[in-house]
Amino acid sequence: MATSKDTPWSTSSSVAGDTPCDEAAWTAWADYLLPTLTTMWGHCARSGECGYFKETTGCLSALYAADRHDELFALIAKSEYRYWHYRVEAQALVKMGRRDEAVQYAQDSKGLNTPLVSIAAFCESVLLDAGFLGQHFSSLRRLQQPRLRTAPTGLR
Repeated sequence: MATSKDTPWSTSSSVAGDTPCDEAAWTAWADYLLPTLTTMWGHCARSGECGYFKETTGCLSALYAADRHDELFALIAKSEYRYWHYRVEAQALVKMGRRDEAVQYAQDSKGLNTPLVSIAAFCESVLLDAGFLGQHFSSLRRLQQPRLRTAPTGLR
């Protein structure tokens, strides 16, 4: 088992999106985890076998936090599956200003066990941040309010 002096992180690690760590720390994380994940996904693609690496999300998050988006996209392209919990690719697209592609990626991630509410919330936040939905929601609200007040309830 690796000790704290063998690994690039400290005992007070946190999630990539809300951490005070600098880019060098995330780069160290990515450099430490990337070879294992790349090897595993490569083996899975060649052999047809399925593998599991418990630090997959950590590696993808570290690449995202270190702004190594090209490597992130190349690595995710090696994965057989599009899991929405690997949404760092969509987040990286937003960070790069490619909002349309991020929303499309999110929509393409829909599957049998995919949390659709999470995908919808992501798409909504991207569109709201871009200013596309604010006007739409206000006009939609005005259209729906009278209908909601006059909808039959079945009560007399």
